[in-house]
Formats: sequence, structure tokens, C-alpha cells
Amino acid sequence: MFKLIRSSVHMRLILDTVFNILPQISNVMQLIFLMFFIFAALGINLFSGVMLQDNLDGKNNFQNFHNALIILMKFSTGEDWNQYMFELALKDSYQGVKCMVSFFNYFILTNF
Repeated sequence: MFKLIRSSVHMRLILDTVFNILPQISNVMQLIFLMFFIFAALGINLFSGVMLQDNLDGKNNFQNFHNALIILMKFSTGEDWNQYMFELALKDSYQGVKCMVSFFNYFILTNF
């Protein structure tokens, strides 16, 4: 593999480019993690008292930070986010408004 990289000019160019952009990629990843951290803390504050239901089970909830990060990663891929939103919004009308606003902001930021 190393002989192939040394002999091919194009492969060396690609690897040099990848190594040169690693600092910029790490900056973007830090920004994404900061956004996940902020929304996980917000989700714990808003939704930690919601009763567990069909989709909000022992793994997928906002009761601790680890589970909040996992469920936010699922939301950023678009996996069943609307079902979770409706379960979180069913608690009362004020909770539903907070849920819709926070989900809307999160999806706008993760889609960018």
C-alpha cells in the first residue's frame, strides 16, 4: 500500500490534501459537539420529567446527558424525530410549545 502511495502522484496529492484540512475539520467537529452539548443540556432541562412511553423508553430519553446526546444524534439523522416530538409535546400545551420551538431550532442548525 505504501509503495502504491509513493508511486502514484495523484494518491500523494489526495493524502496531502486530507492531512492539510484536518485542522479545519477538527474545528467544525468542535462546533458541532458544542451545539450537541447545548441542546442536550436544554433537552434535559425541558424534558427530563416526561413519562416514558412507546418511543421514549429506557434508552431514548432526556433523563441523563448520555441518553440526551444519543437521542440528539438520532434526531440529526432524521430517524423518527416526529414521533418523539409528539410524545414530548403531549404533556401539556406549554410543554408542547417548548418542544416544537426547540426541535425546530435544532433541525435548522443540524441541517446547515
